[in-house]
Order: sequence, then C-alpha cells, then structure tokens
Amino acid sequence: MLVELVQAQTLARASGDRDDEGPRNGQFGDAGDAGDEFSADIEDALTGDIAQIIDLTDDGDHFAQNSSRRAPIQKQNLSTYMLGNGIRLRPGITVELKDGWGPDKIRFIRIQAIVQAPGTLEVLIRGWGYVRVRELDGGLPRKVNEVAMVARLTSSSQIPWQEQSLIEVSADAVGRKRTLKVTNAPFPEHRYDKGAYSRNGIKWVEEWGPLVCRFRYELYFNDGCDKPCESAIVRIGEDEADPNYRVPDEQNQNRWRGGNVPGGSYRPNGPSLPVVDVESNQPRDVRAANLVPGQRYTAGDVFAGAGGASRGIERAGVQLLFAVDHWCHAAESLRSNFDSTDIHELEVTDVILRKDIRYNPDILHLSPPCQFWSPAHTIAGQNDDQNIAVLFSCTDLIAKFRPRLFTVEQTFGIMHPKFQGFFNRFLQGFTEHGYSVRWKIVPLVNYGVPQLRRRLIMIGAAPGEKLPPLPAPTHNKDGTGGLQPWVTPKSALAPLVRVQPIGLHRPARRFDHRKPRWDPDRLAKTITTSGGQNYHWDGERDFTLLEYAVLQGFPIWHKFKGSYVKKQIGNAFAPSVVQLLYEHLVGWLLEQDG
Repeated sequence: MLVELVQAQTLARASGDRDDEGPRNGQFGDAGDAGDEFSADIEDALTGDIAQIIDLTDDGDHFAQNSSRRAPIQKQNLSTYMLGNGIRLRPGITVELKDGWGPDKIRFIRIQAIVQAPGTLEVLIRGWGYVRVRELDGGLPRKVNEVAMVARLTSSSQIPWQEQSLIEVSADAVGRKRTLKVTNAPFPEHRYDKGAYSRNGIKWVEEWGPLVCRFRYELYFNDGCDKPCESAIVRIGEDEADPNYRVPDEQNQNRWRGGNVPGGSYRPNGPSLPVVDVESNQPRDVRAANLVPGQRYTAGDVFAGAGGASRGIERAGVQLLFAVDHWCHAAESLRSNFDSTDIHELEVTDVILRKDIRYNPDILHLSPPCQFWSPAHTIAGQNDDQNIAVLFSCTDLIAKFRPRLFTVEQTFGIMHPKFQGFFNRFLQGFTEHGYSVRWKIVPLVNYGVPQLRRRLIMIGAAPGEKLPPLPAPTHNKDGTGGLQPWVTPKSALAPLVRVQPIGLHRPARRFDHRKPRWDPDRLAKTITTSGGQNYHWDGERDFTLLEYAVLQGFPIWHKFKGSYVKKQIGNAFAPSVVQLLYEHLVGWLLEQDG
C-alpha cells in the first residue's frame, strides 16, 4: 500500500501542476511540499508500518506512571539453593544465564528471591534482568561490560516499577555467578581494571570482569497489548545505586551544570540569581530559598520556526531567554512576537561554535527539521543530508547549554523501522552525556488539538535530575474519566466569528467546484505545510490562514510575518500543547527544588 502511494505522489510532483516556489497573494504567501494532497494517505500507511512495533492505540485513558506489569505470584521462599554444578544461589548475588531469556534476551539477573511453587520441584530465581548495552541497538554508548536493567511495565498500573520489573527464571538456566555494580557515578568510574584488560584481553574481561549498570531501559505497555506504547532510558539515581557505588545526585548536577538555582534563575528587574552549590551538606529543603516575586524558570528554543513552542513556553510562565531559526521568514515572525527574547537568525552550527552565544537555561526545546523522516517525504531532496546532520547536532546543543531538562518534538515517521539506526543514534547523543530520556508517539488531540496529528515527544533529564513523566492527557473522545471531550474544528474556530476578515483572516480562496462537505464536529486532518487536504467544512472555500493557525493551537493574536505563512503554521509545534507540557515541567522542577 505504501509503495503505491509513494509512486502516486512522485508522479504528482513530476506533473508540475503547482507552483510553490515563491510567495503568493502578497505579504501572506504560502508554500509547502508539492503533492502534499497525498501526504495524509501516506501517513496512514506509515502509521500501519509503525503500529507493527509500537502501540498507537492510546485514546487518553492510558497514561504511563512508574508502574508494573504484574504482581509477583505468591510462592514459597527459599533462603538459599545449591545448583548441581556447586554454585550456591542466594538473594543479592548476580548470575549469568546460559542463554538469553525472554523477548529482551536477558543475560544477567540480580537475585531478589529464590522461590518454589507449591506442589512442584522446580526452583525459580526472581530478580531484575540486565542486558549488555550493545544489545540495545545504539540507544546507549557501546562500552565493554556496561549493562542496562530492563523493566517491562504496565502503563495503567500503580504498583512500583521495582516490583513489576521482577522476572522469574528456572534455576536450571543459571550458568555462573557474576559481579555487578549498580552505580549513579558517571562513566568510566567503577569499571573493570585496566591492568586486567591489558594482561588478559577483552574476551577475558567480558567473561570474568565486573559488570556495571548506570541505566535502566523501561518499556510501557497498555493492558492486553504486546507492543510498547512508551519507552525510556533512565539514569540510575542515588537512591537506586549500590551503597558502595553511590554518589549524591547533587554532585552529578554540579559536575554537569556547576549548580542549580532552586525556582529558576530569572527574576525581573535584576540580575540572575546566584547558582546554588548543590554539593552543600545542607538538606535540599534547607538550601531551597523562598521564591523571589517574579522569579521563574528559563528556557531556550532551537529550530524555533514561527514560534509555536516559544509561544507555549511563554504562556506556561517560563522566561524565554533565546530562540534560534535560520529561516528569515520565521525569524521575522519571532522578532514580532518576542521582543524581550534574544532572536538568533543563524544556522545551528553557528550557534554551537560561537563563543559569544552563552546561556544556561533550565529547559531547552529542540524541534529539528523533520522533512527527511516525515510521511510526506517520499523522494530524495537536496537538503536531506543537511537535515540528517542537523538532527545529530542536538547532542552538541545539549553539551553547549547543559539544561536541567530538555524537550524534543519530531515527526513520528522517525520511529519507522527503516530509520531505527538513525533514531537510536539520536538517543545516544543524549545518553552519552548522562541524560535520561523518555519518548512516546502522542496523539495531540488528547491535549486539545482539533486534528488527527501524532507527534513524537521526548523529555530528557540531566545527570542528577529525576526524569519527569509525560503530562497526563487532558481530553479523550467522549470526555469520560474526568477528562474533557476532544476539541473539534467547529468549537475551536467559533471565536473567530468576532474577528474582522482582514490580514490573516481575509477571505480565503473559493473553489471552482465545491468539494465534499464534512462534519466540523469530527477532527480535521493533520495540518501540513500546505494545509494537508484540509478545507472549510462547507466545501466551498479553503480555511483562512488565521483558521489554520487556530487549528494548529496558536492564540488568535499571534503574529506571522514575512512570506510562506501557511508553511510557518504547518511546521509549528502546537503552542497549546507546549503550554501544557511546560506547565507540567515547571511543577516538576518546583517539586524537585523543594
């Protein structure tokens, strides 16, 4: 199905029946992908491919918390058990299995209990499972004897992950004992002895050297589904590390950022607040001062476009320090909306290399170009290599600005199996700096956007910081369970009846032949850079640019300048969703800061 749709779009592009090379209709020109009228069908086909490996059925009723997959079955506990090969099993030791176990090919287990089911002779070991990081396809840097815990969790469960990540394996599957160090110290602390490596070689180290765990790989599942709906790579925290290999979380924060400012570093009419020495011996609740009036957290927005994320960040009460975009039309829109924000009309490589661009934001947002991974991108383009390179520049941006938290918005197309290598290397760009990362394909309708739009949303947390969950959905289809019903195009556009038909809301083009009418109480299609098959539900005209902007989550008063306004709108991360996301993150940081 996808192949036929791609061929059809390619032919449409080759037919030359559209001209999107320049602005149309004066100041408020539009541009987008030629052949975009096929993109919704291609997106449907791509969704089908991705649904083979990821659960996309989330309707707002499920939301991942630290939870569990099942409660342990009650069995008789044994204090110790002797294997036939002379190995004595007991809780607290780590063993290597003869073969990989389960769908994740678990090779190591730290035993928490030895159990025997009533009425049977089979002895089971119950514990946490680990795999070598090289088995995670690149999500973590490939290092000798570095392992990650694997936790399979149920998104709707409230049982702690520590319980629900326990697995049970026959004691007969055990091959030998191993040494495992669970630590929150940064690499390479506590790894194998370099002298042993030099004397005996890598194979000996892998077979006999100590294993080190610094991360946990979490997979979340909806009830009754065998495909994950959400994933996370979580840095081991101070409270999870072994006592002999534990460092204060505050020490990791200080190593990475040089300290934090509880409550945020911005205050009006004054200099930034001093950084607190997070390695202080005082308890966190003593070090955290009361908020200064007007004090707030700070953020930066890279690949900002026309300011979709920037607008949401600002409306969440976060001080937007800077925004970056190289496109002149988008930069003009940014300058017209955020006069107290530093706007950098630069290539991202220039931002990375210039020493005079220096910020230390609490949160950093990244929306790297997504055309190469988009469902609407079906043939090679002249900017493909550049867009791939820009995606991987995110690791340099993280290293330069060192935020406490970061957010990423991307097309869900990057989750397609053919892009797995790209995505895992993208993840590694964050984890190699010690960041925890959570990611999920989210239907934005569950956060109040009146269209069939799915986006990949990621949240990252710096070394020493706790990884926040995603915000809970605010809407579902029927408004059940205390949530609001989905917003519809009709209700979203109702306030525009009071707006004069000028500027962005001037009358849209009328069709020579009426198109099929559609129900405005149903969701609009995904809005793309040229509209995405959307038009007014009466079938007689296109939406106005202001209507497109409102359907994309912009407030009525947001300004768009320059040309290609429809493209600016279609590229944007919905501000209404960003506001909810950043209000959630502000609440999380306030809680962490005491």
